[in-house]
Amino acid sequence: MVKKIWIGTLMLLVILTASVYLVFDDKFKIVVGNTNTQYFVYEDSWVLAATEYVNLYDGTTKMRASSRNVNYSIEDNITKIVRTSTWKDNITTIQTYSFESNETDIKRVPINNTFECYNCQGKIVHYEIKDILYEGVTKLITSPFSFGHNMAISWQDGAYYSKVFQQSVASDKIIIKYRPTKDYETYEVRLFDPPLHGVIYGVDTPDNATWLNVDSLYIEIGLNCTNFSNVTYNLYGEVF
Repeated sequence: MVKKIWIGTLMLLVILTASVYLVFDDKFKIVVGNTNTQYFVYEDSWVLAATEYVNLYDGTTKMRASSRNVNYSIEDNITKIVRTSTWKDNITTIQTYSFESNETDIKRVPINNTFECYNCQGKIVHYEIKDILYEGVTKLITSPFSFGHNMAISWQDGAYYSKVFQQSVASDKIIIKYRPTKDYETYEVRLFDPPLHGVIYGVDTPDNATWLNVDSLYIEIGLNCTNFSNVTYNLYGEVF
């Protein structure tokens, strides 16, 4: 079954049997499946920029959901794609991707990515972002953080672990972890495609970039370091 719904002038929602995906302006695509979410950017053809997994751990043991399903809803100007999962110990998780129908700024697609966790206290909420392009070194990171294919990720305060990995065999990845302490917790970890070119991969960059004049700026590009003197640039690393 394939169902297509235009939810704005730039957004197309496509409903399949096992997944729901949204295409923004033929430039950015988010595919929400039962077990993961994939992010594609258009670079002459569709290129996988990241695959997002959200799992629960009981100590060092990865938990297995007993059921998962993906649905969608459209109300007024807000479209939601929702993944609901059930686990042992009466745990339920609901991940909701929200989109504004009339949005024209690619950076705000989605506007939210909310993970609700019921009865998760004592467990670990484990975000793992695989299949990324990253040319830097393995290191601890802070929100927000940019990486290849002009992608960025931001996450709310409270994570006790956040790290990017450069791997020679497996795909490079980002891991972010939270420890729920209450019967009900929510987390915001959002991947998006900033509307600027020339993002410097592997640099912590704020979501609301502003213009700055600096005397000297060192920007990490992969394993190298480049010095820019007396330049005007934005905090996404684009030099003018």
